[in-house]
Amino acid sequence: MPTPEAPHEASLSDKTLREGIAQAADDAHLQSPIETSSLRKTNLGLGSSFVCLREAKPTAGKPSSPYSVFYEGDTFKGARLSAISEECERQAYVPTEKVDLQAAKLKGCATPDKSCAPARRS
Repeated sequence: MPTPEAPHEASLSDKTLREGIAQAADDAHLQSPIETSSLRKTNLGLGSSFVCLREAKPTAGKPSSPYSVFYEGDTFKGARLSAISEECERQAYVPTEKVDLQAAKLKGCATPDKSCAPARRS
């Protein structure tokens, strides 16, 4: 069942979005330039929304694995290597310096017919 289109998360500030991305990139030792996807809702992981993060130009012979950067409200919650269910490999990425909260409105899923993450099971 597809994840419905999510409303804009008004409580997440541009500053928190950028600081979380920078902290995650630093913790993962990613080399600049880095890229991020749109902010999306999730019911799995460390928070209720996340962006995918990766190196724009990975070192030859060392593929760049995507990371998921999680937020809850206006709080950066942490980052980890992306899970398959987050579909970070299928996302459209933009250079991080072009990321702003206005452009990163929450999206329900990567494609209209595909959910971003399966529903959490009780």
